This record gives sequence, C-alpha cells and structure tokens, in this order.
Amino acid sequence: MIGCTRLYCTCTHANAVHPRHSANTSTYGRLFDTVPQNMAWFVFTSPQARVVFPDWDRVADEWAAELRAAASLGDGYAAFMAEELRVAGGTEFSSRFESSAKLASRTGVEQWHYPDAGRLRLAFETLTLPDADEQRLIVYLPADEPTSDALDRLALVAARDEVLR
Repeated sequence: MIGCTRLYCTCTHANAVHPRHSANTSTYGRLFDTVPQNMAWFVFTSPQARVVFPDWDRVADEWAAELRAAASLGDGYAAFMAEELRVAGGTEFSSRFESSAKLASRTGVEQWHYPDAGRLRLAFETLTLPDADEQRLIVYLPADEPTSDALDRLALVAARDEVLR
C-alpha cells in the first residue's frame, strides 16, 4: 500500500472544455512550464503535450471522446471547442473526434512526464458534481511508490522555492 499524503485535484467545467476553464492547480503548476488554459486544447495544439504525456495517443483519444460525448449531449461549449480544434488540432483531432464511439474513462492511470521528476504514473477518478454547470472534479493520486516519492520531492522543492521568495 502506498503511503500517500498528497491529493491533487482539478475542477473542470463541461468536461474541461469550457473556454474559461483553467487547469491552474498546484499539480498542473508544477508539471507544466506554462499552465494551459484548457487541457483539451493543450493536448491537441501544444508540442509539449507529447512530452508531458508519454502515452499521448491514448490521452488524445480520451479527450476527443470527452468532447464528442459532451457535444452529442448538447453541450454548446464542447461543440464550440470541437469546431475550433478541427482547425487548430488538424487531423490529429478530427480523425479521433469523428471515430470516437466510446465514452471517456472516468477512472484509470495516466502517465505524465516531468523534466525534474521523470515519468509519473497518476491514478485518476472523475467525479461529476451535482450542479447545473456540469462541473467535474478530477482527482489524481500517485499510482505507485516511485511516483509518490517523486511528487514528494517536487513538493519539497516547491516549498523551498516559496520560502526563498
């Protein structure tokens, strides 16, 4: 059993596709040089996404499925984002969006890469909040001991840097 003392969360609106959605949490702030304003946009338009997500193809499939499901259920923000990504994300997005016939996973393990920590395995669970805005809470936990240790080291570095400021 992993002795985990840290819980990383991000709250998303309409499957993290709302134009105002910010991925600005302590986790993302430490894992990205520049915190993306929208994770779907980041995955399909940023060259850094393929570095951050070693299993980028799977992550891209999941985000396309999220957008397609939300747009199919009448979410105007998701439909708008999908149209924008058809242009900005090109065929990498369009082909995934058109062929997506499944709902995105609500639980699983993602692999992330961070230059100062290496490969991280983060277990996630997406919880739907009971509100009219279709907000979701995505909770990330270390999926293994090396990831837990790496996140603890990052937290120590962040705390030290904060003290030095």
